[in-house]
Amino acid sequence: MKLPRPVFLVLVLVLQVPGCGYSTRSLYDPGIQTVAVDVFKNETFRRDLELDLTRKVARQLRLKTPWRVANRSRADAVLTGRIVAAQERVLSEDNRDLVFESSVIVEVEAELKNLHTGEVIKKIRRRSQVAFLVPRGEDQATAFDRSLTDLAEDIVQALEDWN
Repeated sequence: MKLPRPVFLVLVLVLQVPGCGYSTRSLYDPGIQTVAVDVFKNETFRRDLELDLTRKVARQLRLKTPWRVANRSRADAVLTGRIVAAQERVLSEDNRDLVFESSVIVEVEAELKNLHTGEVIKKIRRRSQVAFLVPRGEDQATAFDRSLTDLAEDIVQALEDWN
């Protein structure tokens, strides 16, 4: 069956139009197979946040990337970072001046570096704010935990587009 010339031309043009941004190439740097995750530095007065965040970032790397988490001596790249802020803000109080609603804010900076070339592949800065209601039994600890989980997911997602 032969197509009429106008229909044929339309089909040729449609097939030549680029797709919707989809690609078959990896979204992760192909030169990296293994990543070391250094313990995040903690520049705040809140203890142990750095250990929790490091553990959560390593878990997200294992779950959501093709990379393996390895020791620095065997890794192709290293992810380093620091917690630059961690604070609580009271959002509302009840009529007896007791905290009703509050929030925690955590800010982090991270950097992925190729250990073979020394090149910084990606710099990341993220902020998370999680509110909690005291009458519901929520507290700072649960809010910080949720905030660190959100940040770990954001950091790993930011590594996805390596261009």
